[in-house]
Amino acid sequence: MNRSKPRLAEQLLVTVPSVMKVIRSQIRDVSGTEVSLTEVRILSRLNRGTYTHGNLADELGMSLPALTRVMSRLEKNQDISRIRNPADGRSCVFLATAKGRLKFDTVNTKAARGLNLHLESLTGLEKNRLEKALPVLLK
Repeated sequence: MNRSKPRLAEQLLVTVPSVMKVIRSQIRDVSGTEVSLTEVRILSRLNRGTYTHGNLADELGMSLPALTRVMSRLEKNQDISRIRNPADGRSCVFLATAKGRLKFDTVNTKAARGLNLHLESLTGLEKNRLEKALPVLLK
């Protein structure tokens, strides 16, 4: 078994939160008061598929009551909807509506433009290395 060097793990523990801070800042800057960071995180997940309430809470690291409050707001604004769970008719799953997908796509596109400004300081070689390294983080 190939073990990672402890130094690499320590670097990840420092680097990833710092990168996420920049990303969160970009999202806050472009979303203004229209959508909160938590709402963006929820819409991001629901753009990729349906989730039960519990699955979404687990994935986002949120308590069920906290998630319920935010989901109620999103549902009231017609950004998400709930349907009967095809796998278990006793429960429901949530999905992003067309309005919610558009809201997420708009915020995501604007935030990506802002992040590109940060990336402009990298050399072409550094950008290529970063692009190749990102999928490795998801393994």
